[in-house]
Amino acid sequence: MQALIFIEAFGKVPAWSRISHALGMKSEIIATSGHLCRYPDSLYPLGIKVAKGQAIDVTRVVRPEIDRRIRNALRARDPEAEIIIATDDDPEGDVIALDVMRVIVDVDPILIDSCIRIRPGAITKEGIEVAIAKARAKEGGIDDLVSRAVSGRTRALTDRWMGATLSRLANAGCGRVRAGILGAALCWRKSPELVRDLPETGEMTFQCRSGAGGLPFTAQVSLKGTVPEALASVARRYAGKLIPGQVNPMKSVGAAVAPRLSNVTPFNTGDALAYASRFHGVGTRAAMAGLQSAYMKGRISYPRTDNRTISQASAAHVIQAARICGLRDVDMRHAAKHAHTDENDGITAHEGIYPTPRMTKDDMDRFRNLVKRPIKDLDPKDPAQVEDLMVTLVARRIFEALRDGEMAPGIFHPREDSDLTEAEREALSDLEWTRPLGQSLPWGRAQATALRIWPLASVLVDGMMIEQIGRPSTWASHADQVEQSGQIIIPTPGALPEPSPQGIRILKALPRGIWNPETCRMIEHTMSIAAADEDLGAEITHRMRSRVDVWFSGISREVRNALVEMLKSESESAGRAPSKAAEGIRPVDVDPDLDAFADEEPETVDMAL
Repeated sequence: MQALIFIEAFGKVPAWSRISHALGMKSEIIATSGHLCRYPDSLYPLGIKVAKGQAIDVTRVVRPEIDRRIRNALRARDPEAEIIIATDDDPEGDVIALDVMRVIVDVDPILIDSCIRIRPGAITKEGIEVAIAKARAKEGGIDDLVSRAVSGRTRALTDRWMGATLSRLANAGCGRVRAGILGAALCWRKSPELVRDLPETGEMTFQCRSGAGGLPFTAQVSLKGTVPEALASVARRYAGKLIPGQVNPMKSVGAAVAPRLSNVTPFNTGDALAYASRFHGVGTRAAMAGLQSAYMKGRISYPRTDNRTISQASAAHVIQAARICGLRDVDMRHAAKHAHTDENDGITAHEGIYPTPRMTKDDMDRFRNLVKRPIKDLDPKDPAQVEDLMVTLVARRIFEALRDGEMAPGIFHPREDSDLTEAEREALSDLEWTRPLGQSLPWGRAQATALRIWPLASVLVDGMMIEQIGRPSTWASHADQVEQSGQIIIPTPGALPEPSPQGIRILKALPRGIWNPETCRMIEHTMSIAAADEDLGAEITHRMRSRVDVWFSGISREVRNALVEMLKSESESAGRAPSKAAEGIRPVDVDPDLDAFADEEPETVDMAL
């Protein structure tokens, strides 16, 4: 055996086995199936103690079956074998890596000299090879294991503490992110000055023939809670048809009219989830599962990202795949538009999502067929079909981003004998009409005249991205849970979501300071970044305390009082006991996390305080 490799999910084992073989590396692969250590399964008792002037004391217990698996593998390994910790490059992956390293040191401290920590962006031969080379160049890349794990450990503690507190007050499952979503939905309609922007609630597209022949012209209107009646009336009457009239290419007496550039970027997680929901009827949770499954099989890059950039190396891989699909105008000249650096800057460290097909005939034939064929008769409940769909959408999107994307502008002229009213003619004339220049793509998004209203979950994902509440790994599950709960509704088609009577009841039960999305965003930010006075050499629970102190000082007095009261009631075994509705709430009910996504349910352990 040349290497002992620790990964997170059993679903990645086949891909890792294949890649290890391709690298000529005989290895044993051990999956932790999520987190190695856990808090109690229920939110009550809390399992957290924050005493004045002391480090945070937490009740995290090792899952014994995983601990035994790691120890047995370490004792049975070849003395010359390298130990590779290959968990994901995110807060949860960093926490798992540190927990695994602590078991390794406990077995034999000398083993640390044989360890490297790698952070592959894509589970491909090239991605793993580059990650291993980087780790070895940094003498194992394990010197910052504690520093990297502080963020994830602090987030888990914070969200458990806030989830228990808010759920008890609301008598329903409600954590930091849920409160932020409910608050955002309230602000979108009543106090838009408190939010960053409004989420997209739908779109209208209009298509009209070209007066010069060739491709028709298209105009698009994004809806953000308001549906212009004049345009909506036209979209309904001419759904699936051409608007009566013509669009003439724009001309100028002097210099040629400059083409418009389409604003297409690689997908981040939220973009991919929203697109699948809007145009293909796939639920956000199913779409996230499709992305995760494709990643574990080495078909796409790391899928949990809020970034829309791509590195030069990744762009070169994408362009090679595009060439095999027959797309000649996808090239490196356009990669600079989406430049990505390797700087680790917190939540935006990962690239946008891109396809990573293996360059074998069978894989490329399958990939080419997926990318170019029409998407129809999709069963949104079939995991295999959804996985293929997500690979297709990711590939098409980045191919569009890495091409010219030039659009010729035009001017709308209504047909004189049409039924368009004067108000409708004026509204259509004010739109920006364009058509693509250059090579046509073998696929096309629905551009026919239509009024489309987005599902609630996709609007919520868009809202969470805008407000930067939650993380890419949790957007899908939060949106799905909120939609299923009925706490947020869309009152009329195309309107902005708003809290339902149930959602209003929950908000009224919570301290007002937690309603503002800025509070949730501030807490997320301070958990991810070391405070100015944080002792970088301190034990991890001291550093966690430092970050908790920062966000705690930034929240309102009423929120602080509620959190302190929760600690007091837990430590004294007194105070108001959780109600029947609240006592069964689990952490996953208030902060669902797909970062530990595995292909089997992890075993639970009885962990009494």
